[in-house]
Amino acid sequence: IRVRTDPSIVSVVALFPFGLTKPLRYLGKEDIWQTRFLAPVDMEDGTHTVRLVLRDRNGSVYREAKTFVIASKTPAVKIILSRKQFRKGESIPLRVQASASTRTLLAQLEGAAPVHLRWNPDESASTGEIAVPSELVPDRYRLTVTAENIAHNIGIQKMQVEIIP
Repeated sequence: IRVRTDPSIVSVVALFPFGLTKPLRYLGKEDIWQTRFLAPVDMEDGTHTVRLVLRDRNGSVYREAKTFVIASKTPAVKIILSRKQFRKGESIPLRVQASASTRTLLAQLEGAAPVHLRWNPDESASTGEIAVPSELVPDRYRLTVTAENIAHNIGIQKMQVEIIP
């Protein structure tokens, strides 16, 4: 948990919904209060509320509620291709469905530069294109899409595509 406060605050304590009480430490270089914690294994993924107790240099106490997100599961990834054969020099149009908690999607074809996919509301999927290098030898190649969520969990789907002359 990271919290920015008024400069008069000298103490911040977090009261977590699962019973843990933890003081936050002030990081002067970043001008932010922070603490790390382990959530119970049975805590469900989603948004949760933590109560903060703040004390200023005059001794006044303030209470605030903030939220944090638990994302313990790897993102699900589903590559959707209209076909699996492509010619050298052609582009592979990608549609990928991924879990809602996904922060980044990266597609890579062996021998080609990786491509970041972006959410496309018209397609109800993340989309992008990979250019098939003209120097690739006709063969089967692995296409990999890697999804990373806000908690840095990684989900991967791989499939074979065929490059033809």
